[in-house]
Amino acid sequence: MIRTWGHRILTIIAGFGLAGVVSSPSPATADGLFIEGGPGIIQSMSSSVVLARYQKDGMPLFGYDGFYEGIYAYWNGSNHAVDVAIARGLRWKLKGDGYFSTALGVGYMDRETDNLGTHFEFYIRLALGRRTGRYDLSLGYVHISNGKLILGWHGADNGENFITLSMGGLF
Repeated sequence: MIRTWGHRILTIIAGFGLAGVVSSPSPATADGLFIEGGPGIIQSMSSSVVLARYQKDGMPLFGYDGFYEGIYAYWNGSNHAVDVAIARGLRWKLKGDGYFSTALGVGYMDRETDNLGTHFEFYIRLALGRRTGRYDLSLGYVHISNGKLILGWHGADNGENFITLSMGGLF
């Protein structure tokens, strides 16, 4: 029963999150679809992650290119889980086609694990990338945490940490 409600909540968050991302005002048309994956580090060393990200350019934030993301993540191992998140990000242009980006969001995880003791999670992604034409390639760091140190939750919060390679297409 609880598992069924958890999946329903996960589906509702994903639906509202993606609807918000898709319907938000955007000055550009560089939406993108990305597949990302990589090994776990720190407490996540025995796992790997696969993420699907939908990214929509948004209004600039603090004078930098802004974007919104809808994220679906799955990692394996003894602490396997599914996480659905929405995030707001910034992109700084570097030399040539390069960029540095960061995204911060909130999500819902389908189960509590030894590393994460709540269903509610924060999503953080940092990346160095390059956009060439309609293609995007980046090396990233993904951290998923419930913010126990800041919010004072009870239970585990070792977090999940991954180094990732992302490939995507812009449309």
